[in-house]
Amino acid sequence: MDAAGAALAMAILASASVCDWRSRQVPDSHWAAMGAMGAALMVARAALGGGLRWEHACLAAASLMIVADVLWDRESTPLPFYPAMILMFAAPLISGRGDGSVWALASVPACYLIFAGMYFTGLIKGGADAKCLIALAIAFPEYPAFSAMGGPPGMEGVIVPAISVLFAALLIIAPLGLWYAAVNVRRGHAGRRMFSGYRMEIGEAERSMVWPAEDAEGGRVFATPPSERGGGAYGRLREAGAETVFVAPMIPFIIPLAAAFALVSLLGSPLWIISLC
Repeated sequence: MDAAGAALAMAILASASVCDWRSRQVPDSHWAAMGAMGAALMVARAALGGGLRWEHACLAAASLMIVADVLWDRESTPLPFYPAMILMFAAPLISGRGDGSVWALASVPACYLIFAGMYFTGLIKGGADAKCLIALAIAFPEYPAFSAMGGPPGMEGVIVPAISVLFAALLIIAPLGLWYAAVNVRRGHAGRRMFSGYRMEIGEAERSMVWPAEDAEGGRVFATPPSERGGGAYGRLREAGAETVFVAPMIPFIIPLAAAFALVSLLGSPLWIISLC
């Protein structure tokens, strides 16, 4: 069952990677499918394991509520929505009948809060990246049974697969920082942000898949965090007399996430290896 789930997850991630590469946009249908698959796996694992109980069904339904919350485009949320979600996650855990399979699913709301918080604070730039990690947390609250190692000894309940996938993906893209630095040194733009992006002409930046990391106000140019909502900065920079802008490339992060998921599924968490050193 874990192998079938991992294969389906990889197919979804492969399709999402193609979309991310082509346009830096990924349809939400990918994460809806991943989340639905995760809820189905929760029920199926319980049914084939110690037997399906109300706790498992409740946690699966609450996980689908997370998927709805992440993908539901609305101006406001009905008042009972979040209290109901909290109750559906909390009731199975405080019922006194929580076995290992029930407690493993407690990582789902924790990962939801972590990845949503990382997105809203700018630590994760793309909304699709955060949705991908939340969907993976729902689909794989535990390491697949065929994984060579799993998580770090004694920490599998804390460093769950989705956390390991994010860590591995960051390791995969880490060399990009060295390439940015080389470009900046070659162009004579070395500085404290030389590992996070590079400078280019404003007109070229407007045509490229990059985020502006500078803005202007009152004729003064200043550094800003790169943001997908910063497109209006180009006009303000021109008005301030700037010809170039420091930018951060839009990395198609779903691709390293997909590669990281394959590695974590087969080999286990890279933090497991680090913990042995």
